[in-house]
Amino acid sequence: MSHAPSPHAPTSAHAPTPPASPAKAPTPPASAALLTPPASAYGLPRRPSRRRHAGTSVVEMAIVLPLLLTLVFAIGEFGIAFTQWQTLINAAREGARTGVLFRGASCVPATVKTQVASTVSNYMSKSGIASGALSTSSSGECAGSGTELSVTSQVPYTFAALPGLAGLESNIMLSASSTMRNE
Repeated sequence: MSHAPSPHAPTSAHAPTPPASPAKAPTPPASAALLTPPASAYGLPRRPSRRRHAGTSVVEMAIVLPLLLTLVFAIGEFGIAFTQWQTLINAAREGARTGVLFRGASCVPATVKTQVASTVSNYMSKSGIASGALSTSSSGECAGSGTELSVTSQVPYTFAALPGLAGLESNIMLSASSTMRNE
C-alpha cells in the first residue's frame, strides 16, 4: 500500500526557510563608557564646551543692537528730511512760476511777493508739511521781461528719534531756491 503525502508535510528538500533575524551586537556595560579615553588622548581636538559660550550671543546682541537701531532710525529720519527738502524745492519752483507771469504795466512788486509766498505756503500745506515756520523771500519782481526772479524758502526740520539715540542736534534748516526769467 502506498502512502500519500500529507498536505502538511514537506515534500521536497527545497522547502522555504524562514528569514534570518539580524544579529544584535552586544551592548557594552555602562561602566565601559567611563573607561573610554578622551578624544585628546588619540590626538584629536577637543570639542569646545557649550558652557564657555553660553552668554556670548547676549553680549553680542547688547553691542550690536544699539548700532543697528541707530542705523535704522537714521535711514528713516534722513528719508523724511530728504522728502521734505524735495517738497520745499518744488514749492520754491512753483512760487517762482507764479512770480514770473506777465503782468504788464500794472505789476506791483509787493503784490507779487505776497502771491509768491502764498503759493509756496499752499504747496507745502497740500503736501502735508506744516508751513508755520516757513520763510520765503523773493527778488526781481516786476523787473521787466528777461530779468531773473529768485525765490528762496526755508523751513526747520526737527528730528524725532535720532537726537535721543545718537546725541545729535535736533533741528536743521532746510533751504531751497529757484530762479526763473520774467516773461
